[in-house]
Amino acid sequence: MLCSGKKYETKESNPALSKTVTARANRSQPIYRWFVYPHSFAREFVHWALDEIKLRKEGTVMDPFLGAGTTLLACKEAGISAIGFDMLPLSVLISNVKVRNYRLQTLKELWTSLKREGWPNLANEVPDIPMLSKAFDPAVLERILSIQHSLRSIRNKKYSDFFLVGLLSIVGYVSKTEKGGGWLRLCPEKVVSPKEVDNRFVNAVELMLSDLEQSRRQQSAERNWEAYLADARNLPNTQEFDAVISSPPYLNRHDYTRIFSLELSLPFLKNHNELKNLRYRSLRSHVEAKKTYSADGYNVPSRLEVILDALQETPLNNDRIPSMIRGYFEDLYCTLKGLCPLVKEDGYIVFVLGNVRFAGIIIPVDEIVAEIGEQVGLTWQKTVVARFRGNSAQQMGRFGKELSRESVIIWRK
Repeated sequence: MLCSGKKYETKESNPALSKTVTARANRSQPIYRWFVYPHSFAREFVHWALDEIKLRKEGTVMDPFLGAGTTLLACKEAGISAIGFDMLPLSVLISNVKVRNYRLQTLKELWTSLKREGWPNLANEVPDIPMLSKAFDPAVLERILSIQHSLRSIRNKKYSDFFLVGLLSIVGYVSKTEKGGGWLRLCPEKVVSPKEVDNRFVNAVELMLSDLEQSRRQQSAERNWEAYLADARNLPNTQEFDAVISSPPYLNRHDYTRIFSLELSLPFLKNHNELKNLRYRSLRSHVEAKKTYSADGYNVPSRLEVILDALQETPLNNDRIPSMIRGYFEDLYCTLKGLCPLVKEDGYIVFVLGNVRFAGIIIPVDEIVAEIGEQVGLTWQKTVVARFRGNSAQQMGRFGKELSRESVIIWRK
């Protein structure tokens, strides 16, 4: 065993959390289902965390890795203010659209007008991103861009954003791609017509309108739910929070700028260099991310050093994996170091993280990150094991089956 003798190995087990640390339940939940990130937790996890730390209604929560806005929306259900940050503009858009209050009649009138006027095909400028021409038939891409152009006629950005999320939610389905694991795979044999774009867009928006009609949305002016564009390693020091509830990217080589490259490219990016720059600046959970911030004051945990030494002696399918692993924990140190002064005394930080396996060697991410939290001045409270996951077929074929933990780490300031 590579790592032993540390207090962070003491864990509770809570099998009831197993279904809450995945996004599966969100796919059938009104509003949550408008756009779902495949690697995120469910609304029920946020409610469990709020109960676990006994956060009062007057409290304020922060999520520095927004994803699709689950923390913000679940806090809104609980009547607790929540602010979120993400470096992907897609995440900020989706999160804000989910938590905003709308005048339903205005949305319905705008939707009737959009359908009546249609979205005539225009000579739209296509972002200079090669993946777009590979992922879409020309007529399909033209139809998507025409709908996007029509949405710009809505002067109130809050309402145009609503319909834009409806459009982005169907982009993957009408493309010649599939999201699988941490990759976006091309499926050149897939056939899609512009008519299918129309049908899927109409169905998506009408589902969103139906969800709003059936949901009792929190209207309190005393509470606030808002998402902002920012890097979790360099957050603005604007206010203090009672709790942080989040799930950083796992150390699994999944690259969200690839998984959501289509949804990012269409409304937010002008060229491939902008996409690459976003990829390079992301958290070092994948091999293409580069060092962006200096981890001043960071001491590499001894258990991590032992693992890195072992990996240096082990054949790997990518020689950048060791530097990615080292960089990942440096970036989480920067994240926790920046979060610590933003959390009130006696406040909490709650992270969901999963352990990983490279070349047959398990990396106990939960234990290492728990220790890093104490380096920045937090007090580790406990680690709760939510479930165990299998390994990739490649790992199991070469090294046998060894389950990896998915855990909840809780610190107190």
